[in-house]
Amino acid sequence: MKKGAFLPLLLGCCILTAVVFINSAGARENSYPPCSRKAIAENFQQLTTSIKHDLERIFAQGSDIPKKIGSLIVNVAKAPVVIAPGQKACRLQSPEPAAIVEIIRLLAARILHHKDLRLENEELRIEKERELQPVCDSFVDVYTMGVSSLGRPYKEIKRDPDRKMRYLRAFERYFKNGVFRVAMKHFSSQEIKITGQEITGDWARVNLLAMGATYSNYVRETTPIILYFKRADNQWKIIDFQVAGLHYTSHNRTTFGQYYNRGFDYLIAFLEGKLSAGK
Repeated sequence: MKKGAFLPLLLGCCILTAVVFINSAGARENSYPPCSRKAIAENFQQLTTSIKHDLERIFAQGSDIPKKIGSLIVNVAKAPVVIAPGQKACRLQSPEPAAIVEIIRLLAARILHHKDLRLENEELRIEKERELQPVCDSFVDVYTMGVSSLGRPYKEIKRDPDRKMRYLRAFERYFKNGVFRVAMKHFSSQEIKITGQEITGDWARVNLLAMGATYSNYVRETTPIILYFKRADNQWKIIDFQVAGLHYTSHNRTTFGQYYNRGFDYLIAFLEGKLSAGK
């Protein structure tokens, strides 16, 4: 062997050993059978209880709340191997859409639980938006929503990288600002009930009812909500939704198209809140 050739050979062997170890570890995990529906339900019940306790602990500590909520969500999204008492080990799948909705409900309800939470309270509103940020980042595909919301004009915009980034950034701010108001209405003062779930391949929809008191305490207002999901990289994310029959991206295509027809900068000004609707 030539002088100096031993070190590269040793390094190559170490890398090969590491790759084999990682692959074999993944293979061992994948060799476990998927958990039964009963095991999944039992684990999810334990998970929701754990989330509630973790959220109370995070808010009691009072520092770095958005970061800690983000870490909590990362742990929730993992699909661990579960060993139930008296049963063989099984492998959990990543949460299904209906389970994700329940997780979002738990997170949003606790984040927005504040006696003085009003849109007029600017300082508190910004604080709660920051706390909701990791929830939105983890479970919502804002990019896909932005593309669908603009429709055909997006094909023209994406040819110019600067315009593409300006639009996507403006849409993200527009979307998150609107979602905060939806969350305040439907998660802070109303009861959310999951009424059904349909999964077809990598596409899914979850039907909800938001139930809240109206002017009379004896009358309940029910608002139907449909969340549309798409699975990518074994993770489900929301790509669209309907509230009371109003389809979010379809409505946006009509509105955005009207502003885009007046000029790209006009559309950006609207998304950034510099123009009111209909102007």
